[in-house]
Amino acid sequence: MTGTAQTEEQEFQTIYKLDVIVIPTNMPMVRKDNPDMVYKSEKGKFNAVVEDIVQSNQQSQPVLVGTVSIENRNC
Repeated sequence: MTGTAQTEEQEFQTIYKLDVIVIPTNMPMVRKDNPDMVYKSEKGKFNAVVEDIVQSNQQSQPVLVGTVSIENRNC
């Protein structure tokens, strides 16, 4: 069971010979999808990330920071 299987329905059918059945949620969606934010530079992007982390921390909100890799450590 997953919330993202419908978008990959063809792959499930081709590889695993499985059908995908959508089961609607029993509660209305409460997640707010914000518009994408585009930055002119990588430094600007990471500065915005740090600013957001600081603001969340000041409100005692936990923050989970994920990275793709640690190869670029000069940011």
